[in-house]
Amino acid sequence: MSHPSDTRPIVVYEQLMRAYPRRFRARYGHAVAEAFALELARVRSTGSRRDLIWFWVFMLADLVASVAATRLWDMWRRVSYATGLVRGSSGFSAAFTTLIVIPVWAWSRFATDDGTHTRTVALSFCVSAVAASVSLAVSRLVSVSYNVRRIRSPRFRYASVRRAKLLAVFAKTSLGTFAAASAAELRRVRASEVFVNQAVSVAFWVSLAAALGALIVLYFALDALLRCCGRGSPADAHASF
Repeated sequence: MSHPSDTRPIVVYEQLMRAYPRRFRARYGHAVAEAFALELARVRSTGSRRDLIWFWVFMLADLVASVAATRLWDMWRRVSYATGLVRGSSGFSAAFTTLIVIPVWAWSRFATDDGTHTRTVALSFCVSAVAASVSLAVSRLVSVSYNVRRIRSPRFRYASVRRAKLLAVFAKTSLGTFAAASAAELRRVRASEVFVNQAVSVAFWVSLAAALGALIVLYFALDALLRCCGRGSPADAHASF
């Protein structure tokens, strides 16, 4: 689709504005683009090429600074909200801690390896990948369950849905990281030495996945029980993020 030459700078600026967070664009995007168009028309009316160049320099510098500040504020707001969710739920805190402890253990094995324990490092990465995949599957199932309950019961706290989704996002990131790390380590050692040997068997992996899944389900079940017993959460009161 072609645009008249006098509107192309506005189209370009609107495309650059996509760097802003989506919520910011939805609320202020039209007003910012309109202000840009008005100021551009004013500068063009002077007929000065120098003023037009300085206008673009200023607007681009202002856009970069504004996007950076908005992104930082948006990230700070998300981190603050996530921290409130973690602190407001005992079950979620336990599940989140489990998802952190296992990767820390795996990376510590990698950091202390002198090149003679490649199989052990690969095994620890694979265990972390399994833990992340189980956490991802369980948290998504819990999230779906929470959404169904929320539709049926308006009093059901939205923060519970956000907790499950946040755990799913973290688990997905962890899974991608350890899947790549496992693939890299398995290039240096035979897969059979990691997945099936005297110390590790198929039963080990099945039992590990089942135990982790049961543990995370237990965390959320205990958290739901505590809420039913009347233990509230400050984060639940304002979960409109």
